[in-house]
Amino acid sequence: MENLASVYADFHGKDTKNCRDVIIGNISNTLTDRASVNHAIAMKVCKEWGKNFIELNCHLHPLETISMSWRTALKNQQNESGQFHGGDCLAGNIVVAINKLRCKDGKGNPKGFSAFLAKKQLPKGLLPRYRGNRLHILFHICSKLYEDHSILLER
Repeated sequence: MENLASVYADFHGKDTKNCRDVIIGNISNTLTDRASVNHAIAMKVCKEWGKNFIELNCHLHPLETISMSWRTALKNQQNESGQFHGGDCLAGNIVVAINKLRCKDGKGNPKGFSAFLAKKQLPKGLLPRYRGNRLHILFHICSKLYEDHSILLER
C-alpha cells in the first residue's frame, strides 16, 4: 500500500501520507476464496490499518472478471500488434504463448524450456504450471517475466 500511495502521490504531485489514508479509507471489504490463510491475512491488515473489513468469500468468477477487465483495458491502450496469435491484448498473448512453451501437452517444448532455465541458472519453477485466468497468477507470471526479461530474450 505504501508503494501504491507513493507512486500515485509522485505522479499527481500530492502528499504520500494523505494518498495512503484516502486509499485505505476507501477499502471496506475483501474478496477471497475460503482459504484460512486469506482470513488470517485480512485480520492482520485490519489490525495494521485500524479498521474492520467485510470479508466476502468467492471462488473463481469475480477474480476472472477482474482479470478479463484488465486485459480489455490493456488491449484498448495498445498501439501496435505483435506476432503472437490470439485475440487478447499483446501482453496476454505473450503470457499464454510462454505458458504453452512451459507446459502445453501438444505443441511447445517443456524440456527445451527447462534446459534453457537450467543453462541460465533460473529455477525450474520460475513460472507456475497454470492454465487459466486467475488474476494473482497472471500478475505473478508477468512479474517473473518482467524481472527476468533480459535473460529470457537470450538464445
